[in-house]
Amino acid sequence: MDVSDAALAEAEKRIAAEHPTVQVRGVVGRYEDAFRLFQHHSPCMVLFLGSTVGNLNHAESLGFWQQVADHLTPADFFLLGVDLVKDRRVLEAAYNDAAGVTAEFTKNLWVRMNRELDAGVDVETLEHVARYNAAWQRMEIFTRLEAPQTVHIAPLDLDVELGPGEMVMTEISRKFVIENLTRYLACFGLHLQSVYTDPRKWFAVLLLQKGETP
Repeated sequence: MDVSDAALAEAEKRIAAEHPTVQVRGVVGRYEDAFRLFQHHSPCMVLFLGSTVGNLNHAESLGFWQQVADHLTPADFFLLGVDLVKDRRVLEAAYNDAAGVTAEFTKNLWVRMNRELDAGVDVETLEHVARYNAAWQRMEIFTRLEAPQTVHIAPLDLDVELGPGEMVMTEISRKFVIENLTRYLACFGLHLQSVYTDPRKWFAVLLLQKGETP
């Protein structure tokens, strides 16, 4: 599942090259569009990797996991990738990387707004800011304005005035503690069967099963 045709085509090409016996069918859409497919492939294993779940806030996470649980059966598994809580310095260095990859990603959001919403933003006056919120156990990514901007949202015929120094949150990336996360997921009937981590325990992959105790 992906919203990008190009990303799906590349994924299909790479999987076919590395695993020629695997059949691949890309589906363009949002994650929620995949839920209805679970029952057609049960028993199945659903993969949700790359710590994408960390981009969901608490309310979005609640809705996501409830829908996942509603569409899985006890014969199904869910393989989940998560980024774990680690030293603030490590996290902030990763999101303020010297190569500027994350900063370009942040700027690209505004480039797309200009292209698709006729926003009229001067992207050269935008600054990428990423910092760790320990209380919420998440990275918070902002755009700080170096100059006043009028952001035009053409489909809504709306103008938003932003002053110099104001910051707009563009993304969150939550970090997890395995024990806390597994207790949370158990509330949806998703029970931990196995956990795999790297030697430093910076990342984890959790194998979950619906409605079965470990």
